[in-house]
Amino acid sequence: MRARKPLIVAGALVAVVLMCSCGRAPDPGPEPPVAATDRRLVARATVLDDGSGPKLCLGGVMESYPPQCSGPAIDGWTWPDHGTERHGGITWGSFFVVGTYDRARFTAERVIDEEKAAASFPREPEPDFTSPCSEPPGGWRAVDPERSTARDQERVFAAAQRLRGYAGAWLDDRGGRRQDPRTSVVNVQVTVDVDAAEAELREVWGGPLCVSRAEHTEKELARIAAEVMSRPGALHASHGRGAVDLGMDYDDGTLQRELDRRYGTGLVRVHSALQPYRG
Repeated sequence: MRARKPLIVAGALVAVVLMCSCGRAPDPGPEPPVAATDRRLVARATVLDDGSGPKLCLGGVMESYPPQCSGPAIDGWTWPDHGTERHGGITWGSFFVVGTYDRARFTAERVIDEEKAAASFPREPEPDFTSPCSEPPGGWRAVDPERSTARDQERVFAAAQRLRGYAGAWLDDRGGRRQDPRTSVVNVQVTVDVDAAEAELREVWGGPLCVSRAEHTEKELARIAAEVMSRPGALHASHGRGAVDLGMDYDDGTLQRELDRRYGTGLVRVHSALQPYRG
């Protein structure tokens, strides 16, 4: 299935600090953090040296020239003959690096090619922005073409954010190459009274609309994303479609199990930048 380019609103993919209360399972207490391992791991990352020594960029890399990033120091590093760039006193390159990690430093053993690294990285599922509502009789079409313009679409997304129990919104282009307001489905999720929410949105929107129920509000997910970003080794967090995605430097499953107990299975999904090497 082709990954679509959805419109997602209300900071659904940005971790922000919001203070609010939401119910969750009692905290059973954290498991000991994964601080060090002698297991061989593999990183798919940029290595960069800005004059202070090489570092492994496990998080995001700023797309400047030369690039900028942060990450743990990398010991035992020798720049390969191929794939290395230099500019303005900065040396960098993108590599698959095998080594060990203690959360403060990565000790490199060797660089491998993509084919050898492939078995170590689980295949991430493609994002699914399909509307959860059943297709209405006659198909997804505008019920009022006069209120199905791009401007009306902006208005309905703004109105959605004001709904009681607002949980998120996105656009399902139904596999189209362009987002046509008359055929793309506006999706809105709320935690309470779906029918009332749909009636309110229909006051401003005449195009295809799917209103469905969610378990957690957008504010609750944003608060959880901010909470988990305080974990040692956290790289980034985002939220949307009823879940929080947490990028970590390394998790052997310990943190995932802890967060499943704390927030409920699957609410926070941990993605480890470093993976066990299966070479």
